[in-house]
Amino acid sequence: MFEHVDRRGRVSLLPLSRETQKLFAVGILGSRPAGLPAKPGAGDSGEPAQSLTAREWQVFDLVIAGLANKQIAFELSISPRTVELHRARLMQKMGVRNTASLIRAALFAA
Repeated sequence: MFEHVDRRGRVSLLPLSRETQKLFAVGILGSRPAGLPAKPGAGDSGEPAQSLTAREWQVFDLVIAGLANKQIAFELSISPRTVELHRARLMQKMGVRNTASLIRAALFAA
């Protein structure tokens, strides 16, 4: 569960699917599952899953659930452009180039 504050200042808890909770736990513990691609480039020495923000985890969960950007934006009470930015950043951090690769990385990690 993630605490979320929307534009109107309302606080709500957003649940994550079991699969994403497992990935989140893996990211927090720092272990790297087989098949999860390495983060490209130098700089941050952390694993890809560790460097995801809470909002990126939420977007990740909804992307692998099959929702489109506009649906994710409605669900999280943010703009579709913000969803695109979160999605692009999480894909960059996970070292994937498209949604299919992102889902594949999630399946390998789970």
